[in-house]
Amino acid sequence: VQVGKALEREDARFEILHHPFGHFFDVVREAVDGVLMDLGVSSPQLDDSSRGFSIKGKKDGPLDLRMNQQVGIPASEWLQTVTAGQLAWVIGATCYRLEAPLPVRLAEALLQ
Repeated sequence: VQVGKALEREDARFEILHHPFGHFFDVVREAVDGVLMDLGVSSPQLDDSSRGFSIKGKKDGPLDLRMNQQVGIPASEWLQTVTAGQLAWVIGATCYRLEAPLPVRLAEALLQ
C-alpha cells in the first residue's frame, strides 16, 4: 500500500483503492485501462507474530488471521462468539477434502 500511495502521488494515471476484493464493483464504477490486484500473502505477513497467523512458539501474538487488520475482528474474538456447529461449517466449507465427522471434532476441540 505504501508503494502504491507513492506511485499515486507521482503519476496521475495511477489510483490506489484499498478495499476488500468483494467490493470491487462498488468501488470501480467507470471504465479502466487496467487493474493491478494484490491477491497473495507474503512471508513478512506470516513471519510477523503480531499479525496473528501462527500459533507456535511463545512469542506469537493473538490469533488474528486477517489480511487487513483494519477490517473485521480478529479470529480470537470471533471464536468466542461462535457455536461448535458454526465453526464446523466454516471448517468444512474451507478445508479441502475434509470429510465428516472431522470438521465437528475439530470445532469442538478448538472451542474447548
